[in-house]
Amino acid sequence: MARSVSCIVAIALFLCGTCHGRVEQTQDICKDYDGTPQTTITCYGGTFLVKMLSELNSGESKTVEHVKSNLLPYLGGPDALNALEHKDQKKGLTDLRNTVPPDVVKTYDSLKVCHVELTDRILDAIPQKEVNGQMTLIPAPKYHSNAFQQTMSIFDTLMQDKAYDERSCALVKHEL
Repeated sequence: MARSVSCIVAIALFLCGTCHGRVEQTQDICKDYDGTPQTTITCYGGTFLVKMLSELNSGESKTVEHVKSNLLPYLGGPDALNALEHKDQKKGLTDLRNTVPPDVVKTYDSLKVCHVELTDRILDAIPQKEVNGQMTLIPAPKYHSNAFQQTMSIFDTLMQDKAYDERSCALVKHEL
């Protein structure tokens, strides 16, 4: 009964799927937050990515198009979320955003991150293959289904890339 209640609570927090470690992994993504753009983006964006990769690693199929249609407005912040027409999508992404510590959200929003480029770079870092004519994300074997570790690797690589400027949309792929 206690496990069922904890799963219901996790689902209510938009952390659905199996409950084994999902909440802890999401919280861990923000443990090194120090107010810098790098840790802010890692915490905010990583909250979405840990959740999504956990679902992917547990067997859920995720097309690139589907993930992009959720990641792009999530990373776009309140204006992008408020522009969503589907109320369930808006609610789900807003609920996920509300699991991020408020000081992180405030700092993230103030950065005015180029969310289109960030979305593209994140998706480019996840293995993909064509399935039934659609590009689909696939689990990365080298991370042994560890969504947290994969997320940290993606953001570490991104933040170390000298060509990446979180506020510059100069390198944006215009494929929405």
